Amino acid sequence: MPADLAAAQEVMKQALIVDQTLSPGILYGFHPNDDPRPDFMRAVMKEARDGKCQAPQMFIDANSNNVEMVKAYQSNIAKERAGKALALDPERQRVMRPSPYTADIS
Repeated sequence: MPADLAAAQEVMKQALIVDQTLSPGILYGFHPNDDPRPDFMRAVMKEARDGKCQAPQMFIDANSNNVEMVKAYQSNIAKERAGKALALDPERQRVMRPSPYTADIS
């Protein structure tokens, strides 16, 4: 974090924007009825978050005596699993990214 107050406030402003963005759904999910990706890409992205849990689990195993580090890595794994659930939830994806073919244009 920058020592300068104005710079620190700018960092916090940017962090808040990231925290308020539905990034897991946007980065890893697609509309269940309007997904233009090739089949191989759909399959790869379904499993992308599983790979992101492997490294933190290795760090947990390697640092099992450090309670704070273990908690931090467990939190990271929980976030990744929640992101996967969001990305694979068809109803939530429909809300986040309405299909142009099914949108109500009244």
